[in-house]
Amino acid sequence: MGSGFVVEIMAMAAILAAANATSGSTNEPIPGLEFCTNTGVTNSFYVFWLPVLCFECILCSLAIWAGVRRSRNNTNPLSVSNKIRLLDVLIKGNVGYFLV
Repeated sequence: MGSGFVVEIMAMAAILAAANATSGSTNEPIPGLEFCTNTGVTNSFYVFWLPVLCFECILCSLAIWAGVRRSRNNTNPLSVSNKIRLLDVLIKGNVGYFLV
Protein backbone atom coordinates (compact mmCIF):
# COMPACT_ATOMS: atom_id res chain seq x y z
CA MET A 1 0.00 0.00 0.00
CA GLY A 2 2.92 2.29 0.65
CA SER A 3 4.10 2.01 -2.93
CA GLY A 4 0.57 2.74 -4.18
CA PHE A 5 0.51 5.90 -2.08
CA VAL A 6 3.88 6.97 -3.49
CA VAL A 7 2.61 6.40 -7.05
CA GLU A 8 -0.48 8.48 -6.25
CA ILE A 9 1.63 11.37 -4.95
CA MET A 10 3.96 11.20 -7.96
CA ALA A 11 1.01 11.25 -10.38
CA MET A 12 -0.53 14.24 -8.59
CA ALA A 13 2.80 16.08 -8.66
CA ALA A 14 3.20 15.43 -12.39
CA ILE A 15 -0.31 16.71 -13.10
CA LEU A 16 0.31 19.84 -11.02
CA ALA A 17 3.65 20.45 -12.73
CA ALA A 18 2.06 20.14 -16.17
CA ALA A 19 -0.82 22.44 -15.22
CA ASN A 20 1.46 25.06 -13.69
CA ALA A 21 3.81 24.99 -16.67
CA THR A 22 1.04 26.25 -18.95
CA SER A 23 -0.62 28.66 -16.52
CA GLY A 24 0.43 32.02 -15.22
CA SER A 25 -0.18 34.03 -12.08
CA THR A 26 -1.28 37.51 -11.13
CA ASN A 27 -1.47 39.51 -7.94
CA GLU A 28 -4.48 41.58 -9.02
CA PRO A 29 -7.11 39.46 -10.82
CA ILE A 30 -9.74 42.19 -10.46
CA PRO A 31 -8.71 45.85 -10.47
CA GLY A 32 -8.52 47.04 -6.86
CA LEU A 33 -8.56 43.52 -5.39
CA GLU A 34 -5.07 42.30 -4.61
CA PHE A 35 -4.36 38.62 -3.94
CA CYS A 36 -2.31 35.99 -5.73
CA THR A 37 -4.11 33.60 -8.06
CA ASN A 38 -3.44 31.38 -11.05
CA THR A 39 -4.53 32.40 -14.52
CA GLY A 40 -4.88 30.29 -17.62
CA VAL A 41 -5.60 27.01 -15.80
CA THR A 42 -7.02 24.49 -18.26
CA ASN A 43 -10.54 23.14 -17.99
CA SER A 44 -9.19 19.62 -17.68
CA PHE A 45 -7.65 20.26 -14.26
CA TYR A 46 -10.15 17.75 -12.81
CA VAL A 47 -7.63 15.07 -13.88
CA PHE A 48 -5.75 15.99 -10.68
CA TRP A 49 -8.35 14.09 -8.65
CA LEU A 50 -8.22 10.84 -10.66
CA PRO A 51 -5.17 9.35 -8.86
CA VAL A 52 -6.82 10.14 -5.52
CA LEU A 53 -10.06 8.52 -6.62
CA CYS A 54 -8.30 5.39 -7.87
CA PHE A 55 -6.28 4.94 -4.67
CA GLU A 56 -9.33 5.55 -2.47
CA CYS A 57 -11.30 2.96 -4.48
CA ILE A 58 -8.53 0.42 -3.88
CA LEU A 59 -8.57 1.16 -0.15
CA CYS A 60 -12.37 0.91 -0.04
CA SER A 61 -12.39 -2.43 -1.84
CA LEU A 62 -9.77 -3.77 0.57
CA ALA A 63 -11.83 -2.64 3.58
CA ILE A 64 -14.99 -4.23 2.15
CA TRP A 65 -13.08 -7.41 1.34
CA ALA A 66 -11.76 -7.58 4.92
CA GLY A 67 -15.29 -7.08 6.24
CA VAL A 68 -16.75 -9.80 4.01
CA ARG A 69 -13.97 -12.18 4.93
CA ARG A 70 -14.54 -11.38 8.60
CA SER A 71 -18.30 -11.94 8.33
CA ARG A 72 -17.75 -15.36 6.74
CA ASN A 73 -15.66 -16.41 9.72
CA ASN A 74 -17.87 -18.66 11.84
CA THR A 75 -17.11 -17.64 15.41
CA ASN A 76 -19.21 -18.35 18.43
CA PRO A 77 -20.74 -15.06 19.62
CA LEU A 78 -20.47 -16.18 23.25
CA SER A 79 -16.69 -16.59 23.05
CA VAL A 80 -15.90 -13.29 21.36
CA SER A 81 -12.95 -11.49 22.90
CA ASN A 82 -12.22 -7.76 23.00
CA LYS A 83 -9.65 -8.24 20.25
CA ILE A 84 -12.30 -9.48 17.81
CA ARG A 85 -14.71 -6.70 18.77
CA LEU A 86 -11.99 -4.12 18.13
CA LEU A 87 -11.34 -5.64 14.71
CA ASP A 88 -15.06 -5.44 13.88
CA VAL A 89 -15.18 -1.79 14.91
CA LEU A 90 -12.12 -0.98 12.80
CA ILE A 91 -13.58 -2.67 9.72
CA LYS A 92 -16.94 -0.92 10.16
CA GLY A 93 -15.14 2.41 10.56
CA ASN A 94 -13.05 1.88 7.44
CA VAL A 95 -16.04 0.95 5.29
CA GLY A 96 -18.13 3.77 6.78
CA TYR A 97 -15.44 6.30 5.92
CA PHE A 98 -15.68 5.45 2.23
CA LEU A 99 -19.47 5.37 2.13
CA VAL A 100 -19.92 8.73 3.82
